[in-house]
Amino acid sequence: MTHSTDPYHLGFVAFKEERFDDAIAALERFLESDPSHVEALHTIGMAHYRREEWAEALRYGERLVEVAPTDPLTFTTLSLFLMKNGRIEEAEEAGAKAKVLKWKRELKEGPGGSAGLDVLDTAAPTSPPVMPTMPQMPTLPAKPSEEEEPDDDDA
Repeated sequence: MTHSTDPYHLGFVAFKEERFDDAIAALERFLESDPSHVEALHTIGMAHYRREEWAEALRYGERLVEVAPTDPLTFTTLSLFLMKNGRIEEAEEAGAKAKVLKWKRELKEGPGGSAGLDVLDTAAPTSPPVMPTMPQMPTLPAKPSEEEEPDDDDA
């Protein structure tokens, strides 16, 4: 299938051009062949969001987390959609879940996505971890009181 007739490509082009009805229609056609395609689900949800169709956007956000439950972006998107639906507490929970998933990914892969410490798949340490301490901040000398300041008349 060429790009000019591929519903996936047509949907993304339509979304980029802010033709949200066309984007949704094309990506829905694409989902018939691949119902778990994360980018297509995300884009349809965002198209509904941009059209201020909060309930429909949320429906796709919920599908996203079913399909990609370890992807931080899916929970960030769900949080946004929940917020617009007035479900603030759930939105905050989804946002927190996104942060935890991002941190876990960074621990496992490293901040740039390269191999980092594989601490998530290792056995628990035999001794508790040592927590780093904050460096001591230098203390500033106390401001002299008015009694200790020399008078200009005495000089």
